[in-house]
Amino acid sequence: MNIEKYTSLLLRLGISVVFLLFGIDKFIRPLFWAAFVPKFLNDIIPFSLTNFIYLMGLIETILGALIFIGLFTRIASILSAIHLFFIIISLAIPLGYNDIIVRDIGLFFMALALSLFRIYPFSFDNIKKKLWK
Repeated sequence: MNIEKYTSLLLRLGISVVFLLFGIDKFIRPLFWAAFVPKFLNDIIPFSLTNFIYLMGLIETILGALIFIGLFTRIASILSAIHLFFIIISLAIPLGYNDIIVRDIGLFFMALALSLFRIYPFSFDNIKKKLWK
């Protein structure tokens, strides 16, 4: 049995579930998530904090959905890694080392690993590739 073909699927499911849950939750509980926005970032965003949280929720939901169905997987995983990198930096500056940063570092490397695959079995990317041959 060739289990390597399931590796990208498991990475996709793991990353996408986290992004979807956190993204959707930002629409449900924006005030909860506002507490995680560092003061220095709050001072430079050009719109309300609630709208910023909604924007982050929209970005995370879209990235999570794309990765979940496997559409534009490489691009979505690179964008996810970039998004996580900025989250890690923005949390590490005011808070230092904590469990949230450790989780996000793990997700960051998962997203990077996912972007390195050449093919994505069980994905729309794979179906698209087969149709265009």
